[in-house]
Formats: sequence, C-alpha cells, structure tokens
Amino acid sequence: MITIYGYLNMKINKINRFSHTGKSMKEKEAYKQFLSASFNLDKTEDDPININKTDESSFDEEEIPKIPKIQRKSNLLKVRDFMKESWVITIIGGLIVAVIVSSVGSFNKLYITQNVHDEKISNLEENVKNINKENGLNQSEFNTLKQNFEIFKVELSKDLEFIKKIFKINL
Repeated sequence: MITIYGYLNMKINKINRFSHTGKSMKEKEAYKQFLSASFNLDKTEDDPININKTDESSFDEEEIPKIPKIQRKSNLLKVRDFMKESWVITIIGGLIVAVIVSSVGSFNKLYITQNVHDEKISNLEENVKNINKENGLNQSEFNTLKQNFEIFKVELSKDLEFIKKIFKINL
C-alpha cells in the first residue's frame, strides 16, 4: 500500500513546470490505490446514549487543570541578573555614567559661574559709565567754580586796588 508520502515523492521528480510528461502505468496505479485506500479516523466524541436527553453529556467531564500564569521577571530582577552575569560591563558602565554625570554637573556649575561673572562685569561697566558721567558733571561744575573763582579773584584784586588807592590818598 502506498501512502500519501509515497505519492508525493513520485511528484517531486518533476524538474520544472515546462517539462510536464504524462503519468506512467506505475504512477497511475499508485494514484488509484491512494484514492481507494480507506483511512481509519479516530472518533473525537462518542455518540450520545439517549438522543432525546439534552441536559447531560455522554462523556465524562474532566476538570481541566489550571496552569498557573507564567509571570515575567520584573525589570529589577532582570537588571540584577544582568549585573551578576556581566559585572565587568556593569562596572565600566557605572564609571562611564559617573563621568558623564560629573561632567554635566561641572558644566552647569561653570555655566552658572560664568553668568554670575558676566553680570558682575556688566554692573561694573554701568558703574564706570555712571562715574564718568558724574565726573563729567563734576568737571563741568569744577570748571564753573574755577571761572567763578577767577572772576572773584579779579573783583577782589580790583577791590584791593581801590582800597589801596583810598589809603594812599588818606595817608
């Protein structure tokens, strides 16, 4: 008796789809035997004993064992397992993370310090401008005072000459 696998093995000898040839007598006979072979299939369920009863089943109901749900590993356990299995990578990775965190922290500190110094410099520049303005105002006031003093000197010298003349005349 030829099984389905035997029949399929005969069909595999085909080279390609353009080289089709008719079946030989042996192939035709094997195909006929394959079609006429009766297959014994196992029944999956027995027929009910009493067809009129619909509230009972004819087979024993078995309890399906409950399979506990497989839980996934928590992320913390995965990390711990990875650290135990590859501790060299963990140490190197930790060092790299520490270097990155410290460099970012120092960069932020440097940036803040630079901004503080820039603010101090801008305040000093404003103070210098204010002092220059005040100095300019003081210079103009000084020049005004100097001119007034010169005028006062001239007037005082004229007054002294006048007084000298009066004393010369009286003497």
